Amino acid sequence: MKKVCIHSFLILVSLSGLLLIGFLGYSFFNSYYPFTFEKTTGMVLHKKGEIGLSILPKYYTIVSDEADGSFSQNKVNKRTMISTPIGERVSGYKSEQQFFTMQQIVTDFLITLLFSIAGVVLFLLGILIYIKNTSLYRSIQRWVRSIRTHKDFSQWIKYILVAGAIIYFFGGSFLHLCQIYLKHHDETSAKIIEAEHQPGYGRYSRSTYIFTLNYDIADHDAVEAKIKVSKDIYDTYKEGTTITVYYQESNPYYVFLPSEVNLDLKRVLKFSK
Repeated sequence: MKKVCIHSFLILVSLSGLLLIGFLGYSFFNSYYPFTFEKTTGMVLHKKGEIGLSILPKYYTIVSDEADGSFSQNKVNKRTMISTPIGERVSGYKSEQQFFTMQQIVTDFLITLLFSIAGVVLFLLGILIYIKNTSLYRSIQRWVRSIRTHKDFSQWIKYILVAGAIIYFFGGSFLHLCQIYLKHHDETSAKIIEAEHQPGYGRYSRSTYIFTLNYDIADHDAVEAKIKVSKDIYDTYKEGTTITVYYQESNPYYVFLPSEVNLDLKRVLKFSK
């Protein structure tokens, strides 16, 4: 029974690796095939940020291709987000009626390559048990023994895995608190233009509540940002209402609610200035 469970698990690992490779490969080819890129220019129509929905904040621009009027959403870095005003023309490439910036093409390629390598590793680990009696497996065993130069090597692996899990589950919250306490902020009023509830599925998956905010900042275009909020805030405020928010002086797309911290935020902000 134990052997059957082990074999079933390894088969599942191998299939997971193949599915990962297949999904990422399909997504990449579906976006860029037939890989015929024509240099063109586009106009930035809209910008938006997403705060608290992943470990790192995300920034997007909606760009219209001036040649045929089609538009697409492009992920950009914070510097590009802030320095590119709405209405400005940006250079890029068009493939099958889709506009891409060079940065987006390179980023998508690197992400696809990285996770494809992870998929290959999973697949090879899954089938390794079936070739354990071959010379290849014995060679791998000798290589593994050669790198275990310290008796506590396995303990270090455990520490690395635990640290990785902590970063994955709590890293985003820690970085968010650093953005709150270590940056200068200003106060403004924002309108809730969309309230979204994403239900969780499964025992350990919680629901996610999201507000899309729109607010005006001096010397900037109208700012739009998505933020993750608590259920109490979601139930208290509805679409169309106005709430008080704080945004970074250096990055108006990074915004948060005063209720996200337990300390007196105004006192902290005054001290930081």
